[in-house]
Amino acid sequence: MSFLVKIIAAAIIAILLIVAAVLFTSKVWMRRQTSKYEAIANLVPPALYHPARIALERSHAIKLSESTKSLWRVYEKMGFMVLADYSEKNNAFANVRLAGHPTLKIGLILIEDNDGQSYSVVLAITTDNQVEARGNGPATDLYSGTIHWVMNKNYLPDQCFEEVRLAVEGKTLLNPDTRLLRAIWASIYASNADAEIASGLCTKEKTMQHVASLISKPDEQIIDEVLEASTTAWRRRMEEAVLDNWRHENRIDDAYWEIVKNRIHVVDNFLEPDMIKNMLSENENADILVDRLDKSGFSGIRLYEEAQRQLPNERRYQSIGEVQHPIYALIYAPVDEPGDRIGEHTDTESDHDIYQERTQSVGVFDTQHVEDIVVTISQLTAQSFAETSGKLLWKSAWIWLLPLSLLIYSFIGSGPTGWINWLIYIYALVAFIFLLFSVIPLFLFHQIMFARLYRQPRKGLLLLNILAKIKPLKIITPIQLLAEKCKFWASMDKTNEALNLWEQQKGTLNDETFYAELAQIHDEAGQFDEQLTALRQLHKVSAESNVSTIDLALALLHYKKTSNEAQMLIDRFQPLQLSGLTLAEYWLCHGLIATLHNRYTDSFEFYEKTIEETRPFVAQNPLALILIAQANGYAALSLLALGKREPAIKLMQSIRPILRLHPSTRIIVKRFANQLARSGPF
Repeated sequence: MSFLVKIIAAAIIAILLIVAAVLFTSKVWMRRQTSKYEAIANLVPPALYHPARIALERSHAIKLSESTKSLWRVYEKMGFMVLADYSEKNNAFANVRLAGHPTLKIGLILIEDNDGQSYSVVLAITTDNQVEARGNGPATDLYSGTIHWVMNKNYLPDQCFEEVRLAVEGKTLLNPDTRLLRAIWASIYASNADAEIASGLCTKEKTMQHVASLISKPDEQIIDEVLEASTTAWRRRMEEAVLDNWRHENRIDDAYWEIVKNRIHVVDNFLEPDMIKNMLSENENADILVDRLDKSGFSGIRLYEEAQRQLPNERRYQSIGEVQHPIYALIYAPVDEPGDRIGEHTDTESDHDIYQERTQSVGVFDTQHVEDIVVTISQLTAQSFAETSGKLLWKSAWIWLLPLSLLIYSFIGSGPTGWINWLIYIYALVAFIFLLFSVIPLFLFHQIMFARLYRQPRKGLLLLNILAKIKPLKIITPIQLLAEKCKFWASMDKTNEALNLWEQQKGTLNDETFYAELAQIHDEAGQFDEQLTALRQLHKVSAESNVSTIDLALALLHYKKTSNEAQMLIDRFQPLQLSGLTLAEYWLCHGLIATLHNRYTDSFEFYEKTIEETRPFVAQNPLALILIAQANGYAALSLLALGKREPAIKLMQSIRPILRLHPSTRIIVKRFANQLARSGPF
């Protein structure tokens, strides 16, 4: 007995030492990698890290550096008074103070950079929109038909003030209020950033010169790493500038922008093949396609466009605009985005009046109530590995609890000795093996459901293959595994193969199981008409059961937006007759009917009931999250119809990552985008 205990103790100590060594090695490696990245980042030209656009945030208690305070005291003696203080959210610089001269209508922009140094710009704006400005900042001079912006690092405050005063003498001036000064400063900053971006990517030769000025004898690897980091920084800045210019040229309002901003590709002739591969990473074989086209001589815009032409229709992006500055670039969005509505988001008073009149006619939903409905993605996916494993282990406590108790008892001083111990060890080993072959299949199947939830067919098929080889206990039947395989194939555009394989099972299954799984295969493939046909067959062969009736009603409301037949179907039941996810779908049907009849405020009660009934099933079936996401998506549509744009967008953004994954729920995202586009900006 003592010998066995020593072996176990030694094994435990060895495992602990290995874990400690791995943790220590990982920590050292991470520290070295972090130091390496920081060193490379410090060698990149600082201007590349500056944002392409500034974002000022009002501040009532900014802490100015001594340099800035000293410069401000000079202007204060000239008679300038503070209008507003701002901090810069994008780290372009630290703080901004806007000031104005109360009698001369001359404005002042005082900028403090991130090192605490400060510079200033004195300016005046005439009533015909001519701008005269003098300053000692780093921005370059800008001469245009309306702006005379002169920067000289040797300018003193009184020189700036006097030159501006003389330049506008005898002219009628606009009052330099906060809004006007902010707009001018943002425009000048953007113009300078665009000019820097337009100079193009850093070349290897320029990178070598720059790095050589900072460190002596840099090797080839450092040069390449700095060049790569510089390219990444330039591209991030360029895309920000391109998209901002596109937004303003096409008058895209903020609300619509929040919907589309994460789904846009900026396509230009500086794109490398690897960048295009990343853009198309959701498509299988994208790497092979791009490599083949690259070898055929395609590059930049032509390489991206040719790759798009060879993708399946439903996965293509479409061109929705182009930009000439700071570089020529095309803007691409997915084919299901309402690109034809780009440019319609104009802030007209008539749109606003019509929209207000419509929202007043249907009533107003209490926006505080939204917090009770919002279920963010982090909340939706809170069923962690530990929680799932814990629940499965607890359900199988009858297997492991007794042998574990005996093991603990045998290791304490008063425990049995001799052959009884060996019987306990053998019993514990058998129980452990039995536990593995009963819990592991359930856990793997749970992960397969997650793979379906997040549209990860390769992962799902791999897990299915593993499960197929774990045959003891037959916890999950072969037909269940086959049905899941067909669903993954359907989600991978192998719909014909999936349907052919499933059709072969028709004679071996009861009709109810056959049509229930067939409907789900069509759902994964996005074949909604065929799915409805299968659901009608299921309804017929199941003798119009509760489950099949509610499923058919929900599909009619979701796909066809017809309430008469659906209403007749669900009117056969009372809530007390239903349970589980069927009851949740029943309440969702009522919510959709209320929405179709413009009873938007009534619909929220049903959507909340849907979520409430569904939540208990998330742990055992992750696909229940789709039902929760649907309820939230329709709640967002109702909010938008009531004129509550901000809470509607917030709600849609929280569940959009789930809705976007599935063809059936992608419909909700498209309807929301179209409805948002039609409603116009607020």
